[in-house]
Amino acid sequence: MDKEEYEDLLELQNNYCDCPELKSLFSLRKICSSLIAQSKIEEAKRPIMKYNAKMSVLLNKGKIEAILHEAPHFSSKRKIGISEINEYDHNTSENVITLHCSRCGQQIDIIG
Repeated sequence: MDKEEYEDLLELQNNYCDCPELKSLFSLRKICSSLIAQSKIEEAKRPIMKYNAKMSVLLNKGKIEAILHEAPHFSSKRKIGISEINEYDHNTSENVITLHCSRCGQQIDIIG
């Protein structure tokens, strides 16, 4: 399975959770998704920036954890920190990072 197919499979696992720590993040994600679905890309830029900033804060606070899925088979998975995420280049890497609620484990997003 290549990276794109694996990301498509992982997308199906993205969901929301009921944990109160992530409620504001999910509100931003719904706004972003709605604007993008309406092809309002310019209007979505600011909420997307807010979403990414909120995600970064939650990662730093330990409310979200990142899991690296290593290519080529994606069977090797390990938790990584924010410094490793910041070094990650999604344009050249064959690996995939998923983001999870640290409280309940629900996968909430993918960094492709």
